[in-house]
Amino acid sequence: MAIYHLHSGFVRRSTERSAVQSAAYISGEKLYEDRREMTVNYHKKLNEVALVKTLYPDNSKYRDISVWNIIENFEDRYAERYFKSEKTQENYKSSAQTASTIVVALPNELSIKTNEELLDKFINTRFIDRELITTYAIHQKEGNLHAHLLISRRAIGEDGEFLSRKDREICTKFSLCETRKLWAKLANEFLEREGVRERITEKSFEDLGINLEATKHHGWYAGHIGADSRLAQENIEIAKRNEEKILSDPNVVLDYLNEKKAVFTQKDILKFVSEKVVDDRKISMIFEKVLNEAKIIRFRKKYSDKLCEC
Repeated sequence: MAIYHLHSGFVRRSTERSAVQSAAYISGEKLYEDRREMTVNYHKKLNEVALVKTLYPDNSKYRDISVWNIIENFEDRYAERYFKSEKTQENYKSSAQTASTIVVALPNELSIKTNEELLDKFINTRFIDRELITTYAIHQKEGNLHAHLLISRRAIGEDGEFLSRKDREICTKFSLCETRKLWAKLANEFLEREGVRERITEKSFEDLGINLEATKHHGWYAGHIGADSRLAQENIEIAKRNEEKILSDPNVVLDYLNEKKAVFTQKDILKFVSEKVVDDRKISMIFEKVLNEAKIIRFRKKYSDKLCEC
């Protein structure tokens, strides 16, 4: 089932990370970083990487993944040019944000090729049009299809070089909301084009008026620890609370499916209930309750153009 997940962040030197390290990690490549004279090798992750691509403005001098080494060097030159004392230079060099990042869940219903087309349109519309270079990688591991985006903080100028001013507007809360909306809009357009009934939304359960709690996304570390991770335990507690809400009001399942699909079936109801209910012994009972409620409301005005095929 297509899901919505989009998480944004920054590459900060204060965390001892660099844009070169991040590029090597998402691509599964071996890259060299000039400023720290070190080689970063993530070849062990290469089997998870389905595709790597760097998109750039037409006038950019930098057109492949080596751009992240150039960006790291640029920040040092920037500090030396615009900060007068050695202390302020070193402070900037040690704390600079050298890139922004996005991790986004990809629709499993779409092929790698179609997801590549979707990502290209999203990145070109949102970042390349602002002259920001972006490297992305599609990762495919145990059914968890997702993409990592590495985005330059500085735009490319008319001379093909990086501007001294960072694009701060793209990182505001308002702009992030616009980025999230754009991803949902484009993903749904591609799902519809490919004949897939699933839809995603950037809106929360609360925004949609659905009385359920969203579980928290598992990052790579929580996934590595497995069921013993704090995040996994929190999600179990959330699932238990959702189970009680569904038991007391089966309509919440129909509300959710009504937002996700133009038309939904018994199979869709059973799949959702199976995913949300912790106690296997309750699945059939809850499924029957939801199914009975769906038959009652199928002629209500709210669902008049989105009938449940029961």
